[in-house]
Amino acid sequence: MCVGVDHSRRDCAGGAGPVVVLSVGLLLLGAALYGLNQAVLKPRLGHPLLHGHLNDVLAGVVFIAYTNLLCLAVTRGRRWLRRAGACLVLMLAVGLFWEVVTPLYRADSVADPRDLLAYVAGGMAAWAAVRLGAARAARREARRVREILECGIGGGAIS
Repeated sequence: MCVGVDHSRRDCAGGAGPVVVLSVGLLLLGAALYGLNQAVLKPRLGHPLLHGHLNDVLAGVVFIAYTNLLCLAVTRGRRWLRRAGACLVLMLAVGLFWEVVTPLYRADSVADPRDLLAYVAGGMAAWAAVRLGAARAARREARRVREILECGIGGGAIS
């Protein structure tokens, strides 16, 4: 088991495994749903959510998943978006750029405050999914370690 200088597992690269798996999964899911929306749903259904904001929600999901993977790669598995506040600030900054700055240099882009909300909603949903999934994996790992230790201490270990 990897333990840091302060006796925590916080700085151990092994703890990043579930975050990588969840982030890759969200990245692929977001891309697949985007493709499905563009190719199948939008042409067949006239629902305003599908035409106006689903892709923006998916952009938030994909952006947070991609950011987690970049953070983990750069920090060798030690850092990712653990706090809701950091995720919220990041998505607000990115969304404001996309909705305020982008229309200044792209004629086909318009500012829409609902898009900003969609980016933030998608980003926060991705953060929650990764955070809850990583916590679940950590509990499972702790339970596994406890069982191994109890087996060795209780005399049931194979010699």
